[in-house]
Amino acid sequence: MKSTLTRFLFLILCIIYSPYLISQNDDIAEWTVMIYMNGCNNLEDKALDDFMEMSKVGSNKDLNIIVQLSRCKKSSPNRYGDWEGTKRFKVTKNMEPTEGSSRKRVWANDMTKISSLKSFIRFSKKKEFKAKRYMLVIWDHGNFWKYSKNRDKSGIAKDSIINFYYKMYLNSIQTNDSLSGFLNQKKIVLLEEFEKDIVETDVEYPLILSKKNNKDRVMSLNNFFEYSPSKNIDIIGFDTCLTSNIETAYVSSNKADIMIASQDYVDGEGWNYTEILKAIQSHPKISPEQLSQEIMNSYKKTYADSLNRTISSIDLSELNTTINAINAICEKVIELSDNGERSLIYDCLVETRKKCLTYESKKVEGGVSIDLISFMNLFSKAIENDEIQQLNTVLNTSYNNLILNKFRSQNQRYIFESSPIIGSNGLSIYLPSHLEFSFDYTAKDFPFSKRSKWDNLFSNFQKMLIKLNNN
Repeated sequence: MKSTLTRFLFLILCIIYSPYLISQNDDIAEWTVMIYMNGCNNLEDKALDDFMEMSKVGSNKDLNIIVQLSRCKKSSPNRYGDWEGTKRFKVTKNMEPTEGSSRKRVWANDMTKISSLKSFIRFSKKKEFKAKRYMLVIWDHGNFWKYSKNRDKSGIAKDSIINFYYKMYLNSIQTNDSLSGFLNQKKIVLLEEFEKDIVETDVEYPLILSKKNNKDRVMSLNNFFEYSPSKNIDIIGFDTCLTSNIETAYVSSNKADIMIASQDYVDGEGWNYTEILKAIQSHPKISPEQLSQEIMNSYKKTYADSLNRTISSIDLSELNTTINAINAICEKVIELSDNGERSLIYDCLVETRKKCLTYESKKVEGGVSIDLISFMNLFSKAIENDEIQQLNTVLNTSYNNLILNKFRSQNQRYIFESSPIIGSNGLSIYLPSHLEFSFDYTAKDFPFSKRSKWDNLFSNFQKMLIKLNNN
Protein backbone atom coordinates (compact mmCIF):
# COMPACT_ATOMS: atom_id res chain seq x y z
CA MET A 1 0.00 0.00 0.00
CA LYS A 2 2.81 2.42 0.92
CA SER A 3 4.59 1.59 -2.32
CA THR A 4 1.48 2.33 -4.38
CA LEU A 5 0.90 5.59 -2.53
CA THR A 6 4.52 6.65 -3.02
CA ARG A 7 4.33 6.02 -6.76
CA PHE A 8 1.05 7.93 -6.94
CA LEU A 9 2.48 10.96 -5.10
CA PHE A 10 5.59 10.91 -7.31
CA LEU A 11 3.38 10.92 -10.42
CA ILE A 12 1.40 13.88 -9.11
CA LEU A 13 4.59 15.83 -8.38
CA CYS A 14 5.92 15.13 -11.88
CA ILE A 15 2.69 16.44 -13.40
CA ILE A 16 2.78 19.57 -11.22
CA TYR A 17 6.44 20.44 -11.81
CA SER A 18 6.94 19.25 -15.39
CA PRO A 19 6.06 22.66 -16.92
CA TYR A 20 8.60 24.24 -14.59
CA LEU A 21 11.28 21.74 -15.55
CA ILE A 22 10.59 22.28 -19.24
CA SER A 23 10.67 26.04 -18.84
CA GLN A 24 13.97 25.78 -16.98
CA ASN A 25 15.47 23.94 -19.93
CA ASP A 26 13.99 26.48 -22.34
CA ASP A 27 15.62 29.27 -20.34
CA ILE A 28 19.09 27.99 -21.26
CA ALA A 29 20.49 30.05 -24.13
CA GLU A 30 21.70 28.33 -27.26
CA TRP A 31 24.98 30.27 -27.30
CA THR A 32 27.12 32.31 -24.94
CA VAL A 33 29.80 34.31 -26.73
CA MET A 34 32.66 35.44 -24.45
CA ILE A 35 34.90 38.24 -25.72
CA TYR A 36 38.07 38.81 -23.69
CA MET A 37 38.92 42.29 -24.94
CA ASN A 38 42.10 43.90 -23.67
CA GLY A 39 41.83 47.44 -25.01
CA CYS A 40 44.36 49.05 -22.68
CA ASN A 41 46.71 49.90 -25.54
CA ASN A 42 46.76 51.67 -28.90
CA LEU A 43 43.76 49.61 -30.05
CA GLU A 44 41.34 51.04 -27.49
CA ASP A 45 39.33 52.95 -30.12
CA LYS A 46 39.00 49.74 -32.16
CA ALA A 47 37.85 47.89 -29.04
CA LEU A 48 35.13 50.45 -28.46
CA ASP A 49 34.09 50.25 -32.11
CA ASP A 50 33.83 46.46 -31.91
CA PHE A 51 31.80 46.72 -28.72
CA MET A 52 29.32 48.90 -30.59
CA GLU A 53 29.24 46.31 -33.40
CA MET A 54 28.13 43.78 -30.79
CA SER A 55 25.51 46.10 -29.34
CA LYS A 56 23.87 46.46 -32.75
CA VAL A 57 22.71 42.89 -32.19
CA GLY A 58 22.60 42.55 -28.42
CA SER A 59 21.81 39.60 -26.20
CA ASN A 60 18.45 37.84 -26.21
CA LYS A 61 16.99 34.65 -24.77
CA ASP A 62 19.02 32.51 -27.19
CA LEU A 63 22.27 34.48 -27.15
CA ASN A 64 24.40 35.86 -24.33
CA ILE A 65 27.10 38.34 -25.35
CA ILE A 66 29.53 38.70 -22.45
CA VAL A 67 32.48 41.09 -22.71
CA GLN A 68 35.38 41.84 -20.41
CA LEU A 69 36.87 45.14 -21.56
CA SER A 70 39.98 46.89 -20.29
CA ARG A 71 40.70 50.58 -20.93
CA CYS A 72 43.55 52.95 -20.13
CA LYS A 73 43.01 56.43 -18.74
CA LYS A 74 42.95 59.22 -21.35
CA SER A 75 43.54 56.74 -24.18
CA SER A 76 40.19 57.64 -25.77
CA PRO A 77 39.29 60.76 -23.74
CA ASN A 78 36.14 61.73 -25.59
CA ARG A 79 34.45 58.33 -25.73
CA TYR A 80 32.02 56.75 -23.29
CA GLY A 81 33.24 58.53 -20.18
CA ASP A 82 36.94 57.72 -20.55
CA TRP A 83 36.82 55.33 -17.60
CA GLU A 84 39.91 53.39 -16.59
CA GLY A 85 40.25 49.73 -15.59
CA THR A 86 38.48 46.49 -16.45
CA LYS A 87 34.73 45.99 -16.59
CA ARG A 88 32.28 43.28 -17.60
CA PHE A 89 29.16 43.67 -19.66
CA LYS A 90 26.21 41.61 -20.78
CA VAL A 91 25.85 43.45 -24.07
CA THR A 92 22.27 44.38 -24.86
CA LYS A 93 20.92 46.05 -27.97
CA ASN A 94 22.24 49.61 -28.44
CA MET A 95 24.21 49.46 -25.16
CA GLU A 96 27.22 51.76 -24.88
CA PRO A 97 30.41 50.70 -23.02
CA THR A 98 29.98 53.13 -20.15
CA GLU A 99 30.64 52.53 -16.47
CA GLY A 100 26.94 52.58 -15.78
CA SER A 101 26.30 49.78 -18.28
CA SER A 102 28.83 47.40 -16.75
CA ARG A 103 27.61 44.40 -14.75
CA LYS A 104 30.24 44.36 -12.09
CA ARG A 105 33.57 45.89 -11.21
CA VAL A 106 36.50 43.58 -11.87
CA TRP A 107 38.94 44.15 -9.05
CA ALA A 108 41.79 42.33 -10.83
CA ASN A 109 42.39 44.88 -13.58
CA ASP A 110 45.38 43.05 -15.05
CA MET A 111 43.95 41.00 -17.91
CA THR A 112 47.29 39.23 -18.37
CA LYS A 113 46.77 37.20 -15.21
CA ILE A 114 45.54 33.65 -15.58
CA SER A 115 43.17 34.35 -12.72
CA SER A 116 41.55 37.13 -14.76
CA LEU A 117 40.74 34.82 -17.67
CA LYS A 118 39.59 32.03 -15.36
CA SER A 119 37.36 34.44 -13.49
CA PHE A 120 35.90 35.77 -16.73
CA ILE A 121 35.09 32.30 -18.05
CA ARG A 122 33.51 31.32 -14.73
CA PHE A 123 31.47 34.54 -14.74
CA SER A 124 30.35 33.89 -18.33
CA LYS A 125 29.30 30.34 -17.50
CA LYS A 126 27.37 31.02 -14.33
CA LYS A 127 23.70 30.08 -14.20
CA GLU A 128 22.48 33.41 -15.52
CA PHE A 129 24.46 32.98 -18.76
CA LYS A 130 24.35 29.21 -19.05
CA ALA A 131 24.20 27.98 -22.64
CA LYS A 132 24.35 24.85 -24.74
CA ARG A 133 27.31 26.18 -26.73
CA TYR A 134 30.20 28.50 -25.89
CA MET A 135 32.60 30.57 -27.97
CA LEU A 136 35.59 32.38 -26.47
CA VAL A 137 37.22 35.17 -28.49
CA ILE A 138 40.64 36.56 -27.53
CA TRP A 139 40.79 40.13 -28.82
CA ASP A 140 43.92 42.28 -29.09
CA HIS A 141 47.21 42.67 -30.92
CA GLY A 142 48.91 39.47 -32.00
CA ASN A 143 52.36 38.54 -33.13
CA PHE A 144 53.09 34.81 -33.20
CA TRP A 145 54.53 32.51 -30.63
CA LYS A 146 57.59 33.36 -28.60
CA TYR A 147 59.90 31.03 -26.75
CA SER A 148 62.13 31.42 -23.66
CA LYS A 149 65.07 29.17 -22.90
CA ASN A 150 65.55 30.52 -19.36
CA ARG A 151 61.93 30.28 -18.19
CA ASP A 152 59.49 27.41 -18.44
CA LYS A 153 56.67 29.86 -19.00
CA SER A 154 54.76 30.80 -22.09
CA GLY A 155 51.82 33.02 -22.77
CA ILE A 156 50.06 35.37 -25.14
CA ALA A 157 49.86 39.12 -25.76
CA LYS A 158 52.31 41.96 -25.50
CA ASP A 159 52.53 45.61 -24.53
CA SER A 160 49.27 45.44 -22.59
CA ILE A 161 47.91 43.43 -25.47
CA ILE A 162 47.14 39.88 -26.55
CA ASN A 163 50.20 39.05 -28.63
CA PHE A 164 51.46 35.75 -29.95
CA TYR A 165 54.99 36.84 -30.80
CA TYR A 166 56.82 34.09 -32.62
CA LYS A 167 60.32 35.45 -33.25
CA MET A 168 63.34 33.71 -31.75
CA TYR A 169 66.98 34.79 -31.63
CA LEU A 170 70.06 33.08 -30.19
CA ASN A 171 71.55 35.86 -28.09
CA SER A 172 69.65 39.06 -28.78
CA ILE A 173 66.04 40.16 -28.75
CA GLN A 174 64.57 42.53 -31.26
CA THR A 175 61.13 44.06 -31.23
CA ASN A 176 58.98 44.76 -34.24
CA ASP A 177 58.67 48.40 -35.27
CA SER A 178 54.98 47.83 -35.93
CA LEU A 179 54.34 47.20 -32.23
CA SER A 180 53.04 50.11 -30.22
CA GLY A 181 55.36 52.41 -28.34
CA PHE A 182 56.08 50.79 -25.00
CA LEU A 183 58.51 48.10 -26.14
CA ASN A 184 60.06 49.38 -29.37
CA GLN A 185 63.81 48.99 -29.31
CA LYS A 186 63.64 47.34 -25.87
CA LYS A 187 64.27 43.83 -24.65
CA ILE A 188 61.27 41.70 -23.87
CA VAL A 189 60.80 41.26 -20.15
CA LEU A 190 59.52 38.17 -18.46
CA LEU A 191 57.93 37.79 -15.05
CA GLU A 192 59.65 35.21 -12.85
CA GLU A 193 56.42 34.94 -10.92
CA PHE A 194 53.25 36.82 -11.66
CA GLU A 195 53.45 38.89 -8.49
CA LYS A 196 57.20 39.51 -8.50
CA ASP A 197 59.21 42.30 -10.08
CA ILE A 198 59.91 42.33 -13.78
CA VAL A 199 63.22 40.85 -14.86
CA GLU A 200 64.96 41.02 -18.22
CA THR A 201 65.59 37.87 -20.20
CA ASP A 202 67.26 37.14 -23.51
CA VAL A 203 64.69 34.56 -24.48
CA GLU A 204 61.06 34.60 -25.38
CA TYR A 205 57.72 32.79 -25.18
CA PRO A 206 54.25 33.43 -26.45
CA LEU A 207 53.40 36.25 -24.09
CA ILE A 208 50.51 38.11 -22.58
CA LEU A 209 51.74 41.43 -21.28
CA SER A 210 50.25 44.54 -19.77
CA LYS A 211 51.50 47.80 -18.38
CA LYS A 212 51.43 48.27 -14.61
CA ASN A 213 53.49 50.88 -12.80
CA ASN A 214 55.28 51.44 -16.12
CA LYS A 215 56.42 47.82 -16.18
CA ASP A 216 55.48 45.05 -18.56
CA ARG A 217 53.72 41.97 -17.27
CA VAL A 218 53.35 38.55 -18.81
CA MET A 219 51.09 35.54 -18.50
CA SER A 220 51.82 31.87 -19.06
CA LEU A 221 50.28 30.32 -22.15
CA ASN A 222 51.07 26.85 -20.80
CA ASN A 223 48.45 27.53 -18.15
CA PHE A 224 46.20 29.65 -20.34
CA PHE A 225 43.92 26.75 -21.25
CA GLU A 226 45.25 24.10 -18.89
CA TYR A 227 43.70 25.14 -15.58
CA SER A 228 40.89 22.64 -16.25
CA PRO A 229 41.33 19.24 -17.89
CA SER A 230 37.91 19.17 -19.52
CA LYS A 231 36.99 20.64 -22.88
CA ASN A 232 34.17 23.09 -22.43
CA ILE A 233 34.57 25.62 -25.24
CA ASP A 234 33.13 24.84 -28.65
CA ILE A 235 35.06 27.55 -30.51
CA ILE A 236 38.18 29.46 -29.53
CA GLY A 237 38.73 32.45 -31.78
CA PHE A 238 41.72 34.77 -31.96
CA ASP A 239 40.86 38.21 -33.31
CA THR A 240 44.60 38.87 -33.37
CA CYS A 241 47.42 38.84 -35.90
CA LEU A 242 49.62 35.85 -36.70
CA THR A 243 48.10 33.27 -34.35
CA SER A 244 47.17 30.36 -36.61
CA ASN A 245 50.18 28.17 -35.86
CA ILE A 246 50.33 24.54 -34.82
CA GLU A 247 51.91 25.35 -31.45
CA THR A 248 48.98 27.59 -30.50
CA ALA A 249 46.53 25.05 -31.87
CA TYR A 250 48.03 22.29 -29.73
CA VAL A 251 47.73 24.28 -26.51
CA SER A 252 44.19 25.38 -27.43
CA SER A 253 43.12 21.81 -28.19
CA ASN A 254 43.05 21.11 -24.47
CA LYS A 255 40.07 23.41 -24.06
CA ALA A 256 38.31 23.85 -27.40
CA ASP A 257 36.97 21.87 -30.35
CA ILE A 258 37.49 24.43 -33.12
CA MET A 259 40.10 27.18 -33.43
CA ILE A 260 39.72 30.21 -35.70
CA ALA A 261 42.77 32.41 -36.30
CA SER A 262 44.92 34.11 -38.92
CA GLN A 263 48.37 33.09 -40.12
CA ASP A 264 49.03 36.63 -41.28
CA TYR A 265 48.13 40.11 -40.14
CA VAL A 266 44.63 41.21 -39.15
CA ASP A 267 43.33 44.73 -39.77
CA GLY A 268 42.59 46.85 -36.70
CA GLU A 269 38.88 46.49 -37.44
CA GLY A 270 39.24 42.71 -37.05
CA TRP A 271 36.14 40.55 -37.14
CA ASN A 272 32.73 41.89 -38.11
CA TYR A 273 30.88 41.14 -34.87
CA THR A 274 27.56 42.46 -36.11
CA GLU A 275 27.45 39.90 -38.93
CA ILE A 276 28.70 37.04 -36.75
CA LEU A 277 26.23 37.65 -33.94
CA LYS A 278 23.37 38.17 -36.40
CA ALA A 279 24.12 34.69 -37.75
CA ILE A 280 23.50 33.28 -34.26
CA GLN A 281 20.48 35.47 -33.66
CA SER A 282 18.91 34.38 -36.96
CA HIS A 283 19.68 30.69 -36.42
CA PRO A 284 20.08 30.10 -32.65
CA LYS A 285 20.64 26.37 -33.05
CA ILE A 286 23.55 26.92 -35.43
CA SER A 287 26.27 24.31 -34.90
CA PRO A 288 29.89 25.21 -34.07
CA GLU A 289 30.93 24.05 -37.55
CA GLN A 290 28.27 26.22 -39.18
CA LEU A 291 29.15 29.21 -37.02
CA SER A 292 32.83 28.87 -37.85
CA GLN A 293 31.86 28.92 -41.52
CA GLU A 294 29.82 32.09 -40.97
CA ILE A 295 32.86 33.73 -39.37
CA MET A 296 34.95 32.68 -42.35
CA ASN A 297 32.37 34.01 -44.81
CA SER A 298 32.14 37.33 -42.99
CA TYR A 299 35.91 37.73 -42.92
CA LYS A 300 36.22 36.83 -46.60
CA LYS A 301 33.54 39.37 -47.58
CA THR A 302 35.26 42.09 -45.55
CA TYR A 303 38.85 41.48 -46.63
CA ALA A 304 38.67 39.82 -50.06
CA ASP A 305 40.49 42.71 -51.72
CA SER A 306 42.89 43.46 -48.87
CA LEU A 307 46.59 42.65 -48.82
CA ASN A 308 47.82 39.51 -47.07
CA ARG A 309 44.64 38.72 -45.19
CA THR A 310 44.05 35.14 -44.07
CA ILE A 311 41.83 33.19 -41.71
CA SER A 312 41.52 29.47 -40.93
CA SER A 313 39.14 27.27 -38.99
CA ILE A 314 40.84 24.26 -37.44
CA ASP A 315 39.21 21.03 -36.24
CA LEU A 316 41.30 20.51 -33.12
CA SER A 317 40.06 16.92 -32.73
CA GLU A 318 42.12 16.08 -35.84
CA LEU A 319 45.30 17.73 -34.60
CA ASN A 320 46.90 14.66 -33.02
CA THR A 321 46.56 12.71 -36.27
CA THR A 322 48.40 15.47 -38.11
CA ILE A 323 51.12 15.61 -35.44
CA ASN A 324 51.55 11.84 -35.74
CA ALA A 325 52.05 12.23 -39.49
CA ILE A 326 54.62 14.99 -38.95
CA ASN A 327 56.40 12.80 -36.39
CA ALA A 328 56.61 9.91 -38.85
CA ILE A 329 58.29 12.13 -41.45
CA CYS A 330 60.69 13.59 -38.87
CA GLU A 331 61.67 10.13 -37.66
CA LYS A 332 62.39 8.98 -41.22
CA VAL A 333 64.43 12.09 -41.98
CA ILE A 334 66.46 11.57 -38.81
CA GLU A 335 66.99 7.94 -39.79
CA LEU A 336 68.31 8.97 -43.21
CA SER A 337 70.52 11.58 -41.58
CA ASP A 338 72.01 9.02 -39.22
CA ASN A 339 72.73 6.78 -42.22
CA GLY A 340 75.08 9.26 -43.86
CA GLU A 341 72.75 11.64 -45.71
CA ARG A 342 72.90 14.50 -43.22
CA SER A 343 74.51 17.02 -45.57
CA LEU A 344 72.00 16.31 -48.34
CA ILE A 345 69.05 16.57 -45.99
CA TYR A 346 70.33 19.78 -44.45
CA ASP A 347 70.71 21.35 -47.89
CA CYS A 348 67.16 20.29 -48.74
CA LEU A 349 65.82 21.81 -45.49
CA VAL A 350 67.57 25.12 -46.09
CA GLU A 351 66.64 25.39 -49.76
CA THR A 352 63.05 24.34 -49.15
CA ARG A 353 62.63 26.92 -46.44
CA LYS A 354 63.80 29.64 -48.83
CA LYS A 355 60.91 28.75 -51.12
CA CYS A 356 58.25 28.91 -48.42
CA LEU A 357 56.27 31.89 -47.27
CA THR A 358 57.58 33.11 -43.95
CA TYR A 359 55.74 35.38 -41.53
CA GLU A 360 56.71 38.46 -39.51
CA SER A 361 59.59 39.52 -41.69
CA LYS A 362 60.50 42.01 -44.39
CA LYS A 363 63.14 39.68 -45.80
CA VAL A 364 62.63 36.62 -47.97
CA GLU A 365 64.62 34.42 -45.59
CA GLY A 366 63.56 36.23 -42.43
CA GLY A 367 60.86 35.35 -39.98
CA VAL A 368 60.69 32.22 -37.92
CA SER A 369 57.40 30.68 -38.98
CA ILE A 370 56.56 29.08 -42.30
CA ASP A 371 53.43 27.65 -43.90
CA LEU A 372 53.37 24.07 -42.62
CA ILE A 373 51.97 22.08 -45.51
CA SER A 374 53.81 24.08 -48.20
CA PHE A 375 57.11 23.27 -46.54
CA MET A 376 56.36 19.58 -46.09
CA ASN A 377 55.21 19.17 -49.70
CA LEU A 378 58.25 20.95 -51.14
CA PHE A 379 60.65 19.15 -48.82
CA SER A 380 59.26 15.67 -49.56
CA LYS A 381 59.62 16.39 -53.27
CA ALA A 382 63.16 17.74 -52.91
CA ILE A 383 64.43 14.82 -50.81
CA GLU A 384 63.49 12.29 -53.53
CA ASN A 385 62.77 9.48 -51.10
CA ASP A 386 59.80 7.21 -51.83
CA GLU A 387 58.99 6.48 -48.19
CA ILE A 388 59.03 10.15 -47.23
CA GLN A 389 56.75 10.93 -50.15
CA GLN A 390 54.35 8.22 -49.01
CA LEU A 391 54.40 9.57 -45.46
CA ASN A 392 53.75 13.04 -46.82
CA THR A 393 50.67 11.73 -48.63
CA VAL A 394 49.38 10.54 -45.25
CA LEU A 395 50.16 13.97 -43.80
CA ASN A 396 48.19 15.71 -46.54
CA THR A 397 45.18 13.50 -45.89
CA SER A 398 45.19 14.29 -42.18
CA TYR A 399 45.88 17.96 -42.84
CA ASN A 400 42.88 18.21 -45.16
CA ASN A 401 40.72 16.84 -42.33
CA LEU A 402 42.32 19.24 -39.86
CA ILE A 403 41.61 22.40 -41.85
CA LEU A 404 37.86 22.88 -41.91
CA ASN A 405 38.17 25.95 -44.07
CA LYS A 406 40.71 28.58 -45.01
CA PHE A 407 40.78 31.91 -46.79
CA ARG A 408 43.57 34.02 -48.18
CA SER A 409 42.98 37.31 -49.97
CA GLN A 410 43.69 37.56 -53.68
CA ASN A 411 46.59 39.86 -52.93
CA GLN A 412 48.46 37.17 -50.99
CA ARG A 413 52.16 37.99 -51.05
CA TYR A 414 54.59 35.90 -53.06
CA ILE A 415 58.10 34.67 -52.35
CA PHE A 416 59.88 35.24 -55.63
CA GLU A 417 58.49 37.37 -58.45
CA SER A 418 60.08 35.04 -60.98
CA SER A 419 58.64 31.91 -59.36
CA PRO A 420 55.71 32.83 -57.11
CA ILE A 421 54.75 30.44 -54.34
CA ILE A 422 51.60 31.15 -52.39
CA GLY A 423 51.61 30.21 -48.74
CA SER A 424 48.96 30.52 -46.02
CA ASN A 425 47.26 27.15 -46.26
CA GLY A 426 45.84 27.16 -42.75
CA LEU A 427 48.61 26.62 -40.18
CA SER A 428 52.17 27.79 -39.76
CA ILE A 429 54.94 26.06 -37.81
CA TYR A 430 58.17 27.20 -36.21
CA LEU A 431 61.15 26.97 -38.55
CA PRO A 432 63.73 29.78 -38.38
CA SER A 433 66.46 30.33 -40.93
CA HIS A 434 69.83 28.86 -39.92
CA LEU A 435 71.13 32.30 -38.90
CA GLU A 436 68.41 32.57 -36.25
CA PHE A 437 68.30 28.95 -35.16
CA SER A 438 67.77 28.17 -31.49
CA PHE A 439 68.02 24.80 -29.80
CA ASP A 440 65.77 25.64 -26.88
CA TYR A 441 62.61 24.48 -28.59
CA THR A 442 62.81 21.42 -26.37
CA ALA A 443 60.43 18.89 -24.85
CA LYS A 444 60.94 19.99 -21.26
CA ASP A 445 59.97 23.58 -21.99
CA PHE A 446 57.09 23.75 -24.44
CA PRO A 447 53.91 21.62 -24.72
CA PHE A 448 54.05 21.11 -28.48
CA SER A 449 57.63 19.83 -28.30
CA LYS A 450 56.60 17.25 -25.72
CA ARG A 451 54.15 15.85 -28.24
CA SER A 452 56.00 16.30 -31.53
CA LYS A 453 59.31 15.25 -33.07
CA TRP A 454 59.78 18.63 -34.73
CA ASP A 455 62.39 19.75 -32.18
CA ASN A 456 64.21 16.42 -32.56
CA LEU A 457 64.66 17.22 -36.24
CA PHE A 458 66.22 20.55 -35.26
CA SER A 459 68.58 19.11 -32.68
CA ASN A 460 69.77 16.50 -35.18
CA PHE A 461 71.45 19.28 -37.13
CA GLN A 462 72.68 21.23 -34.13
CA LYS A 463 76.41 20.69 -34.61
CA MET A 464 76.21 21.49 -38.30
CA LEU A 465 74.29 24.68 -37.63
CA ILE A 466 76.66 25.83 -34.88
CA LYS A 467 79.60 25.27 -37.23
CA LEU A 468 77.79 27.19 -39.97
CA ASN A 469 77.00 30.12 -37.65
CA ASN A 470 80.63 30.29 -36.48
CA ASN A 471 82.01 30.48 -40.02
